[in-house]
Amino acid sequence: MTTTPQQSPARLVIHRGAARTTISASPDLDRLADLWFTGRQPDVAVTSDTVRISYPLLGNPSLRARGASIVLHAERAWAVEIDGGAGELDAHLDATMVQSIHIAGGAARSTLVLPPPVGVVPVTITGGASRVAVRLPEGTAFDLDIHRGVKDLTLDDQFIGAVGGRFRVRSPGLRDHHRHYHITVGGGASRLSVTANVHLTAPPQPRDGSAA
Repeated sequence: MTTTPQQSPARLVIHRGAARTTISASPDLDRLADLWFTGRQPDVAVTSDTVRISYPLLGNPSLRARGASIVLHAERAWAVEIDGGAGELDAHLDATMVQSIHIAGGAARSTLVLPPPVGVVPVTITGGASRVAVRLPEGTAFDLDIHRGVKDLTLDDQFIGAVGGRFRVRSPGLRDHHRHYHITVGGGASRLSVTANVHLTAPPQPRDGSAA
């Protein structure tokens, strides 16, 4: 891992799940990323613009037996891709720039702390979300789209509760915000919270379906 950071975008790709993983960013690195692992060691490949972490298919009896600490160079804009799901993921990316986040296979007991958006930034979780918290800078506009219902949803200081069917809510005046987060959850959600302190004026209503 001797690559020199540059201003062009970079990718963090994690194959076969991120368990007990912390991701942060620092401007003090002289390389693209610093990586530490516990338990079964993954295969790691680093180029000038990509950090790729691949866990083995077999031979690891428990996701809880492994963990990782990842520090990214803060002067790059990052696209984060995780397949195989995320459990106990703690991603504090507010010190860097985020192009996109995509988690395939669901997320549980996880926190995403994100920076001010540059343009429209997609955050996508397929396979559902349980006990997931998304923390945005105060006043950040967002568009939240949950495809298969939600239970125990909290937006800022408003407890929405349970909503069946498809659910979508946008920050007030979102059309005027060229910089915002587009958050999509496929597969339903439980105990999901999004905090941006955008002062929603009324409890959101389901787009399709009815309250559960």
